[in-house]
Amino acid sequence: FLVGGGSTAGSMGDPHTTLVTLFLLLFCAYGVCDDLSFADEPATAVYEWQLLNFTFPNADAARAYMENKHYTSCMPAGVKVASTGDVFVTVPRWKANVPATLNKLVAQDNEILLQPFPSWAMNAVGDSNALQSVLGLEIDQRDRLWVLDQGKVAGKEAAEGTIKLLVFDLRKGGELIRKHVFAREIASPVSSFLNDLVVDTDHEFVFITDSGINVNDGEPTRGGLLVYDFSNDESWRVLHDLPETNDDPDVWVKINDELVFPTKRMRTGADGIALSPDLETLYWCPLTARKLYKIPTSVLRDKSVVADDVRRAVVLMGSKGMASDGLGCASDGTLYMTDLEANRVCSYNPTTPLTPDVVQTVASNADMIWPDTLALDNRGRVYFVTNQLHHFVQDELDFETPGVVNFRIWMKEIPGLRAYTYPMQDNLDCPKDEQPSASPYVHLSRWKYSM
Repeated sequence: FLVGGGSTAGSMGDPHTTLVTLFLLLFCAYGVCDDLSFADEPATAVYEWQLLNFTFPNADAARAYMENKHYTSCMPAGVKVASTGDVFVTVPRWKANVPATLNKLVAQDNEILLQPFPSWAMNAVGDSNALQSVLGLEIDQRDRLWVLDQGKVAGKEAAEGTIKLLVFDLRKGGELIRKHVFAREIASPVSSFLNDLVVDTDHEFVFITDSGINVNDGEPTRGGLLVYDFSNDESWRVLHDLPETNDDPDVWVKINDELVFPTKRMRTGADGIALSPDLETLYWCPLTARKLYKIPTSVLRDKSVVADDVRRAVVLMGSKGMASDGLGCASDGTLYMTDLEANRVCSYNPTTPLTPDVVQTVASNADMIWPDTLALDNRGRVYFVTNQLHHFVQDELDFETPGVVNFRIWMKEIPGLRAYTYPMQDNLDCPKDEQPSASPYVHLSRWKYSM
């Protein structure tokens, strides 16, 4: 998995300059110059597709997929990168005939294909034990892959037992190590839309946004947050159907001077979510809104806290001045967020008051139409999907004209960047037998885990 790098300015005709340049390059290669600024380096589109294709089990299945144009039902949404460099991509089954909803990217015959993960059987439609429709996912610092199954296929009510959280151990070949099915009162088969999640591996908690999109057109949003206690295998719902987790009725998202869904306003509740590196603060935002909220995680982890007290703990941080889909927090506390309305990814220091003026552009490009999920790795890179979601939903993408690119995964290098799951200070007293072998780049500082 190789991505493009940047360029170095300077006159190579001067031997002294050449030696200094090479010296600096070597230092940077070994991480000595992590604080050098490469802010002007553009993001790179590391993967591009006009249509998604899969590693089908046989030629007949591959042929049927193309002949029946089932690729028009497939859009990449979530992306995460493991410490090994493996890239995982979700393809929600919002339309019929999506072959696999959770995938790993593989190179085959000069093409980047989607390989169902962990298997075709685990992506079978109609099997409540298998993955039905995945949007959000996360990979923690022990290469455990946390996967949210929305349960709903092609806009229909979720079948019993399909709205669930699954955990796979990537270091054990994708072994399933936990399945938690959400009760109907926690995640409604009709009105829940589990969107994204973050993982607190110290306290062994997961926090989830529910956008509250109803399968019945015209019904109001019923957003909220879900809390999952891994140690006790227990979940509960908070901030249900409140302005802080619902869509803002005064916001109509606009992209490139085009109203999103021009005949009816898009209504999406709690969507983007991020966890501070000290694990003490949870951030989130509804998509159809421009506000950002936070809450102490100590309040969420205590199931005994009554609903009114949970709401009183919510803090409105201010206005971002934009609609955001994906959020992500770095190990230095910087908050990254997508800007749907300006084709860009931004950063913000959450210790300062939030106004649109303090939000900084990290990456911007006219082709970054609908930047969706963010993925921060531990090697100084942030990845994000652009998928033209509004055009996809309305069947407006061009899958036929040669040369058209509908979907991209971008990568932006930010020296020193690490995800919230990889703190800045490493624990030198970590037991040697727990040192990860999957990647030489992984440095852990938290070691309180149990399966």
